[in-house]
Amino acid sequence: MVAKAALITMAKRWVVNGVLLFVALGLGLFLWDRPKSTAPHLAPKLAHIKTAAISTIRVQRKGQHTIVLKREGSRWFLVQPLKARADSFRVEALTDVVDAPAHDRFAAPTTTHLAAFGLAPPQAILTLNHERVLIGK
Repeated sequence: MVAKAALITMAKRWVVNGVLLFVALGLGLFLWDRPKSTAPHLAPKLAHIKTAAISTIRVQRKGQHTIVLKREGSRWFLVQPLKARADSFRVEALTDVVDAPAHDRFAAPTTTHLAAFGLAPPQAILTLNHERVLIGK
């Protein structure tokens, strides 16, 4: 009687283990056969220029002096409104604009005034070599 009960218990274990193995194989096959995810969509950059190619930066703000920076070798210099050595950290903040992704693009609505968004006229114009970036509010 004890041997018969041990056999039944052992048989139940084999059935449970078999079911668990079947479930694990099914789950593994499901995960392996899933379509592979594609690379994330890369948003277009704000400007079409490489950071290393920038040699002149012009910042124009309404009611303010125009600031012009020029690179000579690996150093940046303030050329306008006065001549001085430029802070590389601040210049890097300006040149990083070219690598900033445009999170969304849409056509300008014809019924909404762009001035409501600070875009007519822009609050600032950043010119990197000859590439202009208009900055609003």
